[in-house]
Amino acid sequence: MLCSALGVSDCATFNYLNRDRPHDISKVIDRLTAINAAVGPLQGRINISRIAVGGHSAGSGGTLSVAGALRVFTNTPRNLADPRPIAFLAFSPQGPVSDGFFETDFRFPNTSWDDISRPVLVATGDGDNTCGSSAGECVGTSPSVRRIPYDLMPAGNKYLMHIHDTDTFHGLFGFNIAECISRGVAPGKCSAFSKWLGSSALAFLDANVRGSIAARTWLLGGFIQQASGGIVEWKSK
Repeated sequence: MLCSALGVSDCATFNYLNRDRPHDISKVIDRLTAINAAVGPLQGRINISRIAVGGHSAGSGGTLSVAGALRVFTNTPRNLADPRPIAFLAFSPQGPVSDGFFETDFRFPNTSWDDISRPVLVATGDGDNTCGSSAGECVGTSPSVRRIPYDLMPAGNKYLMHIHDTDTFHGLFGFNIAECISRGVAPGKCSAFSKWLGSSALAFLDANVRGSIAARTWLLGGFIQQASGGIVEWKSK
């Protein structure tokens, strides 16, 4: 019904999933809130004030939309932020000109990520490329573009994890370790990638959801760089 209400050109480019995902996340939080309030085994056991949201690839688009990123679905940038989550994990996020995200333009100073004030961890790697086999005809997102959301977010509990190894294919950032091995990457290396991602994600959540001072110290110290032997680039602002 939404598409039928738009113009023909809008319908040709409109991707309903980009709009649906943020709404789906908010509906899940609505449901958790209702379960927490209702009589039953989970009544009062869900801390709605300590919710984090995470996503991979297009899922990170929904995650950052809920965090406050503006997106163009038809003509006008839309804000689908939900104020309830307190921290966000965006692994392999989209960059400008992908799925409605945008950067600055002539006499247009705004970007999609200007209004994200809550904590975010962005993760990508040198092999996190969905452009396909022809670099000159990219129809996906390249690793350097996936860093841009971090660069354009305002400072304040923002972190970037970039694994400088081309064995870090796109699905790895969705913790697809079986595919990592099936692609011919050494199992030990696949395991190391997973541990680096998992440790950083847990430290981020411990610091920003549980309020752990030790975890925040770990994040700000960039200790994952030392643990990875310098393969991981870690930035914070």
